[in-house]
Formats: sequence, C-alpha cells, structure tokens
Amino acid sequence: MSNTTPLPEGLRFGRFELRPHEHRLLADGHPVPLGGRAFDLLLALVQRPGQLITRNELIEQVWPSRVVEENNLTVQVNALRKVLGSDWLVTVPGRGYRFVAPHAPTGPAAAAVAEAVPSRPRTNLPTLQPLLIGRSDDLAALGTLIDQHRLVTVVGAGGMGKTRLVQALMQMRANAYPQGVCWVELGNVTTPEALPLAVAAALGLQSAPGDALAHLARSVVGLQMLIALDNAEHLLDDVARLAQALLDAEPGLRLVATSQAPLRLAPERVFRLGPLAIPQGTLPAQQAQAFGAVALFCERAAAADHRFVLDDAEVPAVIELCQHLDGVALAIELAAARAPALGMAQLLHSLTDRLQVFNTNRNRLAPARQQSLRAALAWSVGLLAPFEQQLFRRLAVVAGSASLSLVQHVGTGADGDPSADPWAIVDALDQLIQRSLVEVVHAEGRSPSRYRLLESPRALALEQLAAAGEEGDLHLRFAQGVLAELGAARAALHAGKLGVQDRRRQGELEMDNARAALAHVNRAGMPALELALASAMMPAALNGERLALADRCEHLIAASGEAGEPLDSVTLYEAWREISVSLANMRPHRSLVAAQHALALARTLDATRPDRYALYDALCAAGQMLVDDDAAAAERLVQEARTLEDPNWPPVRLLPGLRVQASIATARGEVQEALRLYRRLLDVGHAAGDSGLTTQLNIANAELSSGDAAAAVASGTRLVALIRSMRNENLMVFARVNLAAAHLMLHQTQPARLLLQEALPAAMRVPLHAWCVGYLAQLAALEGRHEAAARLVGATTARYEAADEQRQVNEQRAHEHTLELLRTVWDAAALEALMEQGRSLADGEVAELGLGAVQRP
Repeated sequence: MSNTTPLPEGLRFGRFELRPHEHRLLADGHPVPLGGRAFDLLLALVQRPGQLITRNELIEQVWPSRVVEENNLTVQVNALRKVLGSDWLVTVPGRGYRFVAPHAPTGPAAAAVAEAVPSRPRTNLPTLQPLLIGRSDDLAALGTLIDQHRLVTVVGAGGMGKTRLVQALMQMRANAYPQGVCWVELGNVTTPEALPLAVAAALGLQSAPGDALAHLARSVVGLQMLIALDNAEHLLDDVARLAQALLDAEPGLRLVATSQAPLRLAPERVFRLGPLAIPQGTLPAQQAQAFGAVALFCERAAAADHRFVLDDAEVPAVIELCQHLDGVALAIELAAARAPALGMAQLLHSLTDRLQVFNTNRNRLAPARQQSLRAALAWSVGLLAPFEQQLFRRLAVVAGSASLSLVQHVGTGADGDPSADPWAIVDALDQLIQRSLVEVVHAEGRSPSRYRLLESPRALALEQLAAAGEEGDLHLRFAQGVLAELGAARAALHAGKLGVQDRRRQGELEMDNARAALAHVNRAGMPALELALASAMMPAALNGERLALADRCEHLIAASGEAGEPLDSVTLYEAWREISVSLANMRPHRSLVAAQHALALARTLDATRPDRYALYDALCAAGQMLVDDDAAAAERLVQEARTLEDPNWPPVRLLPGLRVQASIATARGEVQEALRLYRRLLDVGHAAGDSGLTTQLNIANAELSSGDAAAAVASGTRLVALIRSMRNENLMVFARVNLAAAHLMLHQTQPARLLLQEALPAAMRVPLHAWCVGYLAQLAALEGRHEAAARLVGATTARYEAADEQRQVNEQRAHEHTLELLRTVWDAAALEALMEQGRSLADGEVAELGLGAVQRP
C-alpha cells in the first residue's frame, strides 16, 4: 500500500486505544476481543486516515498472497463495526472504505510533547452540532488537504454548508495539534481594524496599543494549532493580509477559512464546496437517501416530527424540491422543518411560488445568497406568525449573541402592543430556533445559553427591519438593553451573586453587542449614553481597547463641560471610577486624577444613597493611587473607608480595602503585615470568585521585600506557570520581572537572564518600565559586564525621573546592590560619566545592552 503513515506506539480515538506492536485494542483501558483479520483490517485503515482505500487494496493487505472472496472483507468490516460503532468507518459504495475517527498518539513521546507546549485556548465550537450529512467525501478530502497545506479556503455559495463542514473537521481534529483548534467567527466583524482583535479574543490573547495585527503576529509565536476563520468574504483583502501575517509569524499554524471567494494568497489551496448530491431520476426511497440532499431533507423532517418517513411515492416530490433549492443545505433544512405540517405537495407548491418571486432580480451580479438562499429564507420567515416575524427582524440588531433578557428587551414593544409581555418573546424565540433561523450558543462554564441569528438570516432580517421603519428606535432600545445587561452584571457582582471571573466572562460575551451599540449612539450623537456604555465596557475589554475606551470617556466628559451640557452624576461617577481602574498600571497620574474625580462625586452622591459602598470603593481607589506618592494621605482615606464597612457585605466588596491596606504596608516596609494582608486578600478573593493572580504576584513581591528570595522564587515560579496557561501578557510581564529579581537576589543570573529576555518584548510595548531596566543593570553587574551595567543605571534613573516615580523597596535594594558592585570597579568620576552616557539610551539600545553577551574568561 502507498502513502501509509508509520504507526506510533499507541493511537487513541474516542474510548479506544490501539497498540499496534502489542496487537491489542483497548476500550476504556480494557482489552477488546478482536479477531486477527479484523485487527489487521483496522491497522490497514488507520495507516491511511481519511483516505479512500479500495476493497482490493484492503484484501491484499489483510490476506496477502491469497485469493479470497470479497464477502470475507465484508464480514471483517461488520466485525469491526460491532466493536467500534458505525460512525468512524465510512463505506464508499462500490469503491471501498475510509477511517475518519479523530485520533492522537499516546505513549511517552506524546506525553513529553504535551508537557512541552502551552495550554490550549478554547475551541469556541458549538457544544452541540447537528449531524454532517452528505459530506463524508468532502470531509475526508478537506482533511487530506489540511494535512498537506498550511492554508485552505473552503469556497462556495452562501448557505452551501461551508461552516458546518469546517466545524466537523475542527471537531475531529481537536486533539490532532499540540494546542488543539480554535474557531474564529468573522461574520460580526465590520471593520479591518477589528479583525486582529477578533482573532486575539478567540485565542484568549491580550491586545495592546498600536498595531493590532503586528501584536497578534508576535503573540501567536509558539502556537501549533489549526485556526478556522469563518465568513471571510465581506473583508476579503484584510482577512488575506491577516492570514499571511499569521502564517509568516509561526510555521506551526494551519489555517482553514470559509468564504464566497478565495483569499488569493500564494500558499492558499482552494477547496470548492458544491451542492449536495441530488438523484437525476426517480429511485426507491432507500436508494434516494444515499444522496446527500435527500438524506439531509429526511433527517431534518424526522427531527421536526419523529413520525416522518419517506416513502417511494413521495420521492419524486422531494427530488424536485431539492432541485428547486439547488442542493443548498440551508434551504433544504428550512424546507424540511415544515414538511410534517404542510405535506410535500403544499410545501413544494409554496416554495415554487416564492422562488419565482425572488428569482426575478435583474442584477445578475448580485451575491448568490440574493439569488437562491434569499428565496429559502424569505419563504421560511413568511411561514412565521406576524409576532414571530417581528422578533426575527428585531434580532437583526444583535451583533454577536444575546442573552434571553436582551432578546426580551429588544423584542418587547410599548404598552398595549402584543409584544409588551416579555414572556411571549420566549415562545416566539422558540419558534425561530425550531425554524433553524436562530442558533442556541452554549457558553462555556456556568454561563446561560445565548441566542443569535445565523449570518444569512440576519442579512434578510436587516432588510426587513429597514423596510419596517423600526431601525432608529430599535437601535436605541438595543443600546439601552446592552447597557442594562452590563449594569446587571456589575450589580450582581457587588451583591455577591456573581463571581469576579464569571462577571468578566459575562462581559466578554456581551462585547460584540456593546461595540455595535457604542457605534450607533456615537453616530446618533448621544454623548451621555455613549459615556455610560463605554465605561461599562471597560472591565471586559482587552488592554488596548480598554485604554482607547478610557481616552474616549475622558473626551466625552471634557466635551460635555465645554458645551455646557452637564452629565448625570451617577454616570460621571461610574465613568471616572472605570477610567481610574483602566489606567492604573499604564497611566498612574491620569488614574489618580480620575480616582479623585470619582471620590468627589461619590461624596456628593453618598447623601442620597442608603448603600454607602460607592463611597467606600472610591475612597479605597483614591487611596490605592496615592500609596506611592503619599502613604499617609492614602492611610487617612482607608481609615475613613473602614468606618463604612458592613459585616453583611459579600466578600467581593472587601477586596478594595484589603488591597490598599496591603499596598500601604508594603510601601512602609512592614513586610510581614503586608504578607498577612495579601494572604487574607487571596482568601477573600477566592471566596468572591477571583483568580487571585494579581494578589499572588503581590505576595511574591512582598516575600522578596522581606528578604526571603527563596520563597519569592518558589511563589513566582508557580505564578508564571499559571499565567502562561491563561495567556495574560500584561500580568506575565510583571510576574517574570519579579521572579527575575528574586533570582538576582540569590545571584542566579542564568534563570534571571532568561526571564528578562522573555519579558522584554512585552515590556518594551508598555513602554519599557524603569524598574525592568534597573534589573537589567543588576544582571549586567552580576555577570561582570560593568560598563553596560553603569550605563543601564543611568538609563533607569532617567526613566524614573521622566515618569516622576520613585523606586519601591525591591527596586531600591537592587539599585543599591548594583552600585555597590560597580564601585569596586570604577571610581566616582568614571562611574558618573558612564551613568550620564546611559541617560540618553533608547529602549532598543537598553534591551540590546542589557542582554549583551557575557564575556567568558
């Protein structure tokens, strides 16, 4: 046999493990009795996964040098299916068989590879997927093409089934790559600038200010996985640039895209997906269902009513129906959903009338979905009750997916309208789901299900919404509904009903809608609503987007003051509070100003609120930003805040107070007290559903401040490993530099050098922090690179002065140690001269000097 794959020590698929060298098959760890011929047949199939193997080839492999009847092969195939089931061994009538099970190697080598690679991102695939019908050959061929080429684009008309085919491939290949697979939905992306953000969000990567595509390309280095880019046709050139950048950045990446046109890139291989197979003449029902279009229709009709069974008399009508629908999968599914209720004759008659109406488009260059898929969608929507049609078109404003409460908010009309009852929306929504117009999105974790119109139905719904004249009012209601969703999550967090991490995940799920709503209110000139939305988005936004939102909020506040149009005090307070949090690490001075604005507003609002938590939170936030500059003033604010504490508060409300108290203790050098408070903060944070990553970083920093470098190394090593699995780049910079500082205190230069080398690319995008440069100076001094160390001391001093910041305990200790080492080599004048030279070093020069080669004796 040709093109066979050498078998590893073990191969796992589903609940089975194949051990070729032991001639054993295990199920759930237990041996499976399997005859010798059946075992040889299985080996022959798994050596050519996804490929068609003819009956003659299999007979030659299993019965070498013997003449046997073909029914012997059939017997062994049936024996295999009794053990494995029928899903993974596909019969190609008249030709042979394919082994299509997703599989992965097992054994020591596989385990070593698994331990060496980063953890997997979320797949983003739907939890429950419908059966893939009539596409087994396409699935196998696509899999073979993916194995051979790094970029494959599945091209075909709208509704042809491109997305479902690739989802099936991704599901099969989930364990075939070190970091698995990741699905990226591009249908909701409306601008080229948002493309890298969408990919980064799907992969769980952090964004950064500046060139988002370049940052994404740097971030994927080291990933070995399959990424799907779904619905690329509306931003074809930009998706092409993105795909090329990803392929250039990491050779281990493979991409599969779905589009109505190719990307036209040199490494691209195009896989054209045609219509489902339709019989060319009348056949008995059993034979007709061997063709994909008929099989898909029958399966969906039976799902709508289990009593549906195709008989020979109805076959001509089903074949005619599939022909009128051009073998387009979505159109066939929409038709089949109504078959049990209408019957084949009425169904065919109704569809023929509607296709005739929508096929009169005079623009022959219109997209395919407007020529054929539009007919199926319009027909399906026309079968809905008027109230269901209303909900269908109103859901067009949903940019991503929506919670049930947001669906109810969008669908509910004014008092006296039949839609005023929000629970009537639930019944209508159920009908849209049954008609395959709305998809149920099962969120990961404990988040409730969400709902979204599929892409093509949404295009029709948008047109109907415009024709109904409801756009303006509905967009406003949608924006208000999104703001209510984000506000409800915040209120649930403060009430202790939603954990910190769960709130963040819930906010992430709402971000597509929030961006769409924000764009609308911006175009409509609604600054108050825009400010409220932008500030509510910040907790779930990625770093770069969060900074942009903070800038926008500051602009809106300033513009309202200049225009003499004061904003609501509550909206202003919440905006300043979120601005302060978002800028805390990157723009500390602006963060302090924002915190002080929030505190002033909180004092004004406090008199009108029975719950004084807003004032408590604002006091703690302002105190947190004052710690480094004026610890005494920070402590006064904290003391005032503590008088407001309520023993009945949920744990999450105590976090700001504990955090600032621990920061004050650290600033004062009260290391043991700081450690006690940070450990208390970690416990309370866990009770509040927080990951505690920042607190663990603070603990490691406090251990270092206490002089216990060994403890700081142990804590820091655990933390770096944990953050790596979560891909939090911003926090990783701090964790790596802090761990490097602990190693330097122990004079362990090699691990410190590696950590600083890993941290520098991200640290330079911040831009480069003064404290990071200080540790580079200490590293150089310990390695005997004294001239470089002296110049780096000047560089870090200049950066502290430019930022108007002071060295904290650990940074000051490292600085003094570096100077102590340098004074043994240089006299005061020479050292001062070198330090002065270093003050003008640019970030790139600092990085090159800090990690320069060590001179070996």
